[in-house]
Amino acid sequence: MPRVDTEQLRDAYRDYMALAEPGCPPLSDPPGAWLAECTTADGVLFSGYATEEINGDLSGSDWQLSGSAVVDRRGEATLQLEGVAGLGSARLIGIDVAFQYGYGWFQEVADHDGGWLMQPISVGLYVQSSRVAIPEGPRELYVEGLLDGLAGELDQAVEFVGMQISGEGWPGASCVGAPVGMARVQLPEGGWVVLDFGDGWTPRCDSCAAATLDGIFLGEVCADFSAWLDWEETPWGRPR
Repeated sequence: MPRVDTEQLRDAYRDYMALAEPGCPPLSDPPGAWLAECTTADGVLFSGYATEEINGDLSGSDWQLSGSAVVDRRGEATLQLEGVAGLGSARLIGIDVAFQYGYGWFQEVADHDGGWLMQPISVGLYVQSSRVAIPEGPRELYVEGLLDGLAGELDQAVEFVGMQISGEGWPGASCVGAPVGMARVQLPEGGWVVLDFGDGWTPRCDSCAAATLDGIFLGEVCADFSAWLDWEETPWGRPR
């Protein structure tokens, strides 16, 4: 499964916007918004509309990008976006919370390796990390939503339903190091396998799930979820 990282989208968008020139695209109100069909003197095409919103400083402590746009860098690379994506952070009663979300379709077409932006993936995903605000503090990760267009034998699409995993020492954790919630994995022929890891009231706490297809029990599926908690400040890089 690719690493879906809104920071990567933000940085790519800003790299493309750095190629703008006065009047192409024309910026409008609110600040950071544009609506255009224009080409710069260097041959960079801006087509469609987009709005970048920042609450805080330019590092993007609370950042959102929305629109339907194409920016074509003289045929060398193209950024396409259709939807809304964002990231943010806050400190709540001694807990550092960071979140990212993306709803829509985002892609960069280029000759270089661009991670998940190089794949035509449709997302409807919200990810939230929480960490007790002390060095190496206990942490928790929550994932909700859909990734569509993935490659592989089974994972054409994966949907997470209230998937949550808590680390050692997390306050009130029903399980430690094992997820609760459900995941749905789409088969190539279109059916969905449901993986039930239990909920907060009836947790399994063994990183295994009952797999069913159309209500028929298929067996048990187990996985290693340690990577879900293998991060320091946030799962996607430097703190915000």
